[in-house]
Amino acid sequence: SLSKNNLQQSIKIYPNPVTGKVTIECAKCSQPLKLLNSLGQEVMEITLKSSKEIVDLSALNKGVYFLVYAQEKLRMVTKVVVQ
Repeated sequence: SLSKNNLQQSIKIYPNPVTGKVTIECAKCSQPLKLLNSLGQEVMEITLKSSKEIVDLSALNKGVYFLVYAQEKLRMVTKVVVQ
């Protein structure tokens, strides 16, 4: 089973800050990831079809977003800056 440390190490997001497309790597992600704005509203749901996915964020307004991944009782939040 996953621990919080394993989960944190298993999700890579780059480049960050993002200017268009972002690469999300996660070999152990079986659930969709949610991208929330600074108000906590979901702006995008990202389903990874492979362990490495390129996601286009160019339609989003500039600002700070939070990529949330939850699996079992674990929850990981990563700050993503869109420029």
